[in-house]
Amino acid sequence: MTRDRAPINPLAKALPLVLACALLGPPASAEDSTAQYTVRFDATWSSRTHPGGFPPGPHFSPLIGATHDEATKFWQNGTLASHGIRRMAEEGRSNPLANEVRDAIAAGQADQVLQGGGIFPSPDSIELDFEVDAAFPAVTLVSMIAPSPDWFVGVSAVSLREEDTWVSRKVVELFAYDAGTDSGTTFLADDVVTFPAVPVSRIASGSLGNGVPLGTFTFTRTDAPEPPPLALRDGRFEIRIGWERPNGERGVATGTALSEDSGTFWFFDAKNVELLVKVINACEEFDRYWFFAAGLTNVGVEIEVEDTERGVLQRWVNPVDQAFLPIQATEAFATCP
Repeated sequence: MTRDRAPINPLAKALPLVLACALLGPPASAEDSTAQYTVRFDATWSSRTHPGGFPPGPHFSPLIGATHDEATKFWQNGTLASHGIRRMAEEGRSNPLANEVRDAIAAGQADQVLQGGGIFPSPDSIELDFEVDAAFPAVTLVSMIAPSPDWFVGVSAVSLREEDTWVSRKVVELFAYDAGTDSGTTFLADDVVTFPAVPVSRIASGSLGNGVPLGTFTFTRTDAPEPPPLALRDGRFEIRIGWERPNGERGVATGTALSEDSGTFWFFDAKNVELLVKVINACEEFDRYWFFAAGLTNVGVEIEVEDTERGVLQRWVNPVDQAFLPIQATEAFATCP
């Protein structure tokens, strides 16, 4: 059947082709026992977010960590720092902790060393790509807050697998921790060895203890299969929705049918509905199918609706950073019966 394309809604000029970019992304992993991820480190630490004694040349050391089993802990709040964590937190060194990871790999407790770039100066962002195995679904990743005595940010044994399924996206806020190995109290304090060492603890006072995160780690699966279109009216109408954040991150929404003619879509969390859509058969009175959509979002949204029986496609776009405007398209599909 020849596929006709109805004119695109003029608002489409306001946003890139989110669906085209997302749907042409990486193919699904051939083996679900592994998955591909990108972790983005968004450092937000600045004199604005953490005023008071803010140091010159604020930066973060190169990322260092591991993928490992869920029982293994390379560091943990309330426990003594290992030699590798101490050297990372005090000096920004990666090799000592990498050696501890290699020992865990040899013992069958870890799968790989993760190493990425640092950030200089903060604020800024970096990314690290890696593969994770179902037998080693946990990620540990740390970076020194610099300059500082022994302060750092990171995650410990964050699992990317929940209920035997790889998570599509996970965001972790990063707060400052004290490794408990240097007793300096200011960013530029001289080295003062803490003896005996005390357990790792989250910093709860001073500039870094104001309750504001220093940044985030965002773990995004990059080889996940795209969700199928939402099919309404006995499968005749297929609806695909793409989203775009202000930072350029893009994805495809997941739809769930509520009835023969209506459904919902979520973007980031299955429990958080972002859009409600509906296709109404108004053929008897108006010789048209109507399409309606309402949203609870201000991220960029691109909606494609196809009448698969007649091969007619319509598209609407809501720009990034604009509250979603309701769609009442009563002339969209002159495709009856």
